[in-house]
Amino acid sequence: MIITMRRTALASAALAIIGLSVSPARAATEKTEKTPYQQSVQAGSCYNTLYCVVSFPATTAETAIHSVSCWSVVSAGAVVQQLSLGFTNLNGNLTSVLLPIFSQGPNGQGLTTGSNLQTLLFVDTGVAPSIFFQLDSGSLTYLNCTISGWTLDEKK
Repeated sequence: MIITMRRTALASAALAIIGLSVSPARAATEKTEKTPYQQSVQAGSCYNTLYCVVSFPATTAETAIHSVSCWSVVSAGAVVQQLSLGFTNLNGNLTSVLLPIFSQGPNGQGLTTGSNLQTLLFVDTGVAPSIFFQLDSGSLTYLNCTISGWTLDEKK
């Protein structure tokens, strides 16, 4: 332990001599305040279609999304092709994550499906994440999705 501390001190001194500084990793987190973030959307305009895109409100600060969950009802015999969360950050980079799909069983004349994914995605300020839902056949009659995480504001 003493040897490791001594090596760290020597490395820091050497970097200081050539003009570089070393700061602890926690210094960055001390400058950031995490505020809980959660948004939900329901697809009111996507009923009986083979695909649906619903957008969440644009973020008001840099945001870390850590959880995505969706519930949907599709017609009997429908095949869900894709469910994903995506967004394009201000630098033009497209980020998309496929969500695992599970079926809970028949629900009246349809089938209840859903998804729940723990993830970690960083979204720039002003970007509106979207859910993309696609069927191979059948129709979508209900879709409700929630994203949650933290907004990352600089402490004042």
